[in-house]
Amino acid sequence: MNRRLKALTAIAFAGAMMLATVGSTFAADKAMVRVLHASPDAPAVDIYVNGSKALSDVPFKGLSDYLALDAGTYKLEVKVAGSDTVVIGTDATVEAGMKYTVAAIGKVADIKLAVFVDDGAIEAGKTKLRVIHLSPDAPAVDVALKGQAPADALVKNLSYPDATGYLVVAPGTYDLEVRLAGTETVALDLSGTAVDGDTNYTVFAVGLAAADAPADQKLTVVVGVDATASDTMSPPTTSTVGSTVPGGPAVPVVALFMGLLAAGGVLLALNRRFATSRNR
Repeated sequence: MNRRLKALTAIAFAGAMMLATVGSTFAADKAMVRVLHASPDAPAVDIYVNGSKALSDVPFKGLSDYLALDAGTYKLEVKVAGSDTVVIGTDATVEAGMKYTVAAIGKVADIKLAVFVDDGAIEAGKTKLRVIHLSPDAPAVDVALKGQAPADALVKNLSYPDATGYLVVAPGTYDLEVRLAGTETVALDLSGTAVDGDTNYTVFAVGLAAADAPADQKLTVVVGVDATASDTMSPPTTSTVGSTVPGGPAVPVVALFMGLLAAGGVLLALNRRFATSRNR
């Protein structure tokens, strides 16, 4: 794995609570679910499933490994770590043979759950890359190759809290730019971005773009490996988004299991000047 991707992966897992996993082999009668804490000002949380604590003290930017769950419906509760204060609670259904990311997004005042269907189907010799914009105060962006005209950008006008489809590219090194949507104004130069073949990635933009955001809440990226050639499952390749709020209806098709944590390319680490210009 290249140095840039290693660095991004380190960001993704820094401080995150690692979960017990079942390895990379997937049983067709199970659902695979991972969770990401993408609510920048929310405290660390405990996750309860059917009344039992499943995770403790999960921090902002924590992205779990995939967990294997039996198909069925679960009672999910997210509580402030070490307390009985429920942040989000819901019932959720998971389907066998599917792979999901569940994210807690938005500031704590309007925190909600977003559900993304992950692509576990590898395209031989290729890389699949998806971007998810989970920064609640960052404007829309484009992702383009260096020198590419705005009209030809790879990703156009990606706004919070949307996800791109999976881009299929040849493995290798790319000179990418994150730009203000529809312009050639570069917010982040990502020259030398390298990706591996036989691998699917999601890059999540999390945190706050505002220049005065607290240091531990500032905009950054979290990289997730959605699938590799050693995985055995092949769920649908379409990506969908859903959400719920405390007291809201259950979201089918996903274990809003652990209902709060976060679910992107290698983009959206918008710089301070970008954030400052937005707030003028």
